Amino acid sequence: MATETQTPEERELERKRAELAKLETELVDRELDLTTLRQELATFDSEYLRIVGRRYAALDDIKARIAEARAARRPIRQTDQDQDDQEAQEIREAQEEARVARETTAASRSPR
Repeated sequence: MATETQTPEERELERKRAELAKLETELVDRELDLTTLRQELATFDSEYLRIVGRRYAALDDIKARIAEARAARRPIRQTDQDQDDQEAQEIREAQEEARVARETTAASRSPR
């Protein structure tokens, strides 16, 4: 339509449609950016869990061995032994929980 023959409402509608087209293009660009960032985050998260998860598992193992070594070296007093055994058991349980959490997280992040 020629601008001279358009009513004010038609001109406003044309302006709004142009604005909508611009916003739709911007939305597509931002959705692409979001998808890219989500993928980068998933990749980082997997790598972080792989590296740090192993180190936490090693740390938990060291803590458990320390607790077991303390228990073996102390003169046997039943309360100390029980406390050391309990500490070692708690550390082993935490290790297992961390392993399961890592596996669950890794499984949920893998492509389906």
